[in-house]
Amino acid sequence: MIHEYQRKKQEDDFQDPKINETSFKVVETSYITTSLGGIEVPMLTITDFSHTKDEELRKKVVVITGRVHPGESNASWVVHGLIRFLLKKDKVSEALRKRIIFKVIPMINADGVSIGNTRCSFIGRDVNRLFGNPN
Repeated sequence: MIHEYQRKKQEDDFQDPKINETSFKVVETSYITTSLGGIEVPMLTITDFSHTKDEELRKKVVVITGRVHPGESNASWVVHGLIRFLLKKDKVSEALRKRIIFKVIPMINADGVSIGNTRCSFIGRDVNRLFGNPN
């Protein structure tokens, strides 16, 4: 029979605030928008999610985008390699995740890529020329 003190100690150990559902999490997937063609534009958040709120506020945020122009297929390879590196179980990758929150948007112009345009979006406009008046 476990003594009451031991049981209470075990419960306290189990509820350690440093160990929770995000202790081992390093990536979170979300969507930043839906394109005109109805394609969800994904965003990966890569970091060490075991941080406290105060630690989170002190972390730098780095935003990385790829594939603005559909013809930039090399950008997909670069972003793919970067994501693989950031997710590695490696001393450098782990140190970066502890210090930085990476927001990776692999493909900004999903419509243009899906229909095979070289430079333009779904509606035939260059996405790089539309940043002056975002909505």
